[in-house]
Amino acid sequence: VGGTNKYGIYTFVSGGTNNWAGFFAKGNVFIQDSLGIGTGSPSAKLHLEGSLRLNNLSGTAPAVGSVLTSIDALGNAEWAPPATTTTYWSPNGADIYNNNAGNVGIGTAAPAHRLHVAGNSLLDGVTQIGGTSGLSSTLKVFSGFGAATAYFFNSSNQPSLSVWSSGNITIGTATTEVTKLFIQDNNTNTGAIGNSYISMQNLANAPNTSTGIRFRVGGTTGINGNFHYKGGIFFSHAGTSGQGNMIFAVNNVASSANVTTADEVMRITQVGNVGIGVTAPTSKLEVTTNVSNNYVTRITNSNTTNGGTHGMLVSLGVTNPSSSNSYIAMSWGGSIRGTIS
Repeated sequence: VGGTNKYGIYTFVSGGTNNWAGFFAKGNVFIQDSLGIGTGSPSAKLHLEGSLRLNNLSGTAPAVGSVLTSIDALGNAEWAPPATTTTYWSPNGADIYNNNAGNVGIGTAAPAHRLHVAGNSLLDGVTQIGGTSGLSSTLKVFSGFGAATAYFFNSSNQPSLSVWSSGNITIGTATTEVTKLFIQDNNTNTGAIGNSYISMQNLANAPNTSTGIRFRVGGTTGINGNFHYKGGIFFSHAGTSGQGNMIFAVNNVASSANVTTADEVMRITQVGNVGIGVTAPTSKLEVTTNVSNNYVTRITNSNTTNGGTHGMLVSLGVTNPSSSNSYIAMSWGGSIRGTIS
């Protein structure tokens, strides 16, 4: 038969209840080339264009999630449950969590902590340590080997705080370590706002409440040794709008007691008066002591060359001093007893 398509057997059946183009009740069917179902140009030995349904395969009845798998060397197949695999992750809504008690390693096969990342990592957003109220948390940054430094960068990608392997800390624009704490800025503002300062605040505003710094040398070691602080500088509240007095204190007791404002040796009042040994100086400089056989003040010029060596200068601003003016006044018993004019 001529033509492009050549048919060995061509059947067309219609009009019946069940129309069979071919019915093979017994025996085998041999096809030398390819068999196309739903396609006239099969590209494989069996080419199905459309859906496939298989009934009565061996094995358990097919269920949702079952797979069709080969069971022998002849290629016979059956429905079987998928192979069981171990997973340590479980979904929880849109979240996923680790459902075992082990650690998670990224870049390492032997994680030593709940999350162990070996290599560089990027955290874009807020990182919170200690998500439960009252939970004690610690942030540890190890410098590893060599002179490594832990940097904290600002929004301009410049280091704003650096913790050096030596234990020194730099804040601001400093790029080299100098002391245990070194703060550096390059701010040209001349006003009180926006300049380079260290600020400390005590939110309590009751009279005589204070804030300040304490100093300790030697004593018990360790960061938790909260004693043996013998020197301090305090600012004590003494007004209604934040005014107060600057107090310099030294504790000279040979004990573990810490310095407090009660150990005051000098103060600068809110009006600018300086008192040494007195808590309410009424002059720009007032010195008080209660020690016998000693001088209240001593002024020494150690220059041993005669001529041009002076002890103390007392200057008055008046142009023509009168008899009522004096350079030095002497008093006892609360009354002026003499003057040097």
